[in-house]
Amino acid sequence: QQQQQQQQQQQQGGEQTTRTTTIRNHVNLKKNTLAVHPEGHNKLRVTFDFDANVECWASVFLVASENPKEGCALSLPSFSDPNTNRAPPARSKHPRGLGQAFKEPTGVLDLDSVPADALTRATPNSFPIVIRLECVTGVPPGHEGASLDTVVPPEPAGAKLETWVQSQTTYATLAKKEDGSWGVSPVKQKIWVDGVSYELQEIFGIENCGATGMPGGGEAGDDGKECVVCLSEPRDTTVLPCRHMCMCSGCARMLRHQNNKCPICRTVVESLLEIKVATKAEGGASA
Repeated sequence: QQQQQQQQQQQQGGEQTTRTTTIRNHVNLKKNTLAVHPEGHNKLRVTFDFDANVECWASVFLVASENPKEGCALSLPSFSDPNTNRAPPARSKHPRGLGQAFKEPTGVLDLDSVPADALTRATPNSFPIVIRLECVTGVPPGHEGASLDTVVPPEPAGAKLETWVQSQTTYATLAKKEDGSWGVSPVKQKIWVDGVSYELQEIFGIENCGATGMPGGGEAGDDGKECVVCLSEPRDTTVLPCRHMCMCSGCARMLRHQNNKCPICRTVVESLLEIKVATKAEGGASA
């Protein structure tokens, strides 16, 4: 389950604060587990761990380009003929489950299929490695009444994403290490929910906010969970652009009238992002 915050502007006492709504995505690649391993002559096997709370499909692309204006469709340019594309990769199907390990044959990449310089070159819409996890959350138009068990994502892998599909896409670069082996580094992740693409941004300190919206799930006194200014209220406000979630909303607004710098890294505050997590009885996160 992945949460992405969609920003909405509000004015509170003359201060601009951003509050959030919660978007739930069904698949999540744990980017700190992403790795590549040698697999025969000039081939790499991509591995990673992921969570899926519904059945999903995974596909791994070597040197892929994305078209954000066409449903984030992915293509594999042919370097021998600019007017053609390489064949898309095969998808692998995975059951619902947390902490799954991806080590599929479909994740083996032939580095000889692209020019050597393309393996280490990234642009805003083109990356050496792209991994897409997809799941079906609805049925295509004209198939009303069909069971979700019979619906698959649009073919082929990398096709334009539809509103009845959810996905998470991870973009990564390759680099040669000193010993000659390859390393992989994730650059960004995006999710596709209800026909809209969102780029995921880490919020530093959000892991200290429990499911009840109180520090540590409502247990007072845990170190590192209270506002760093007043040391009593739970942290619920993130400083932008540094993304440190370190203050309560009241102290955050007062800070804007004082030195206007993040208490953690001293970066100048451009805006505030307030994240309220409600209790389960209240039905999830508030907007």
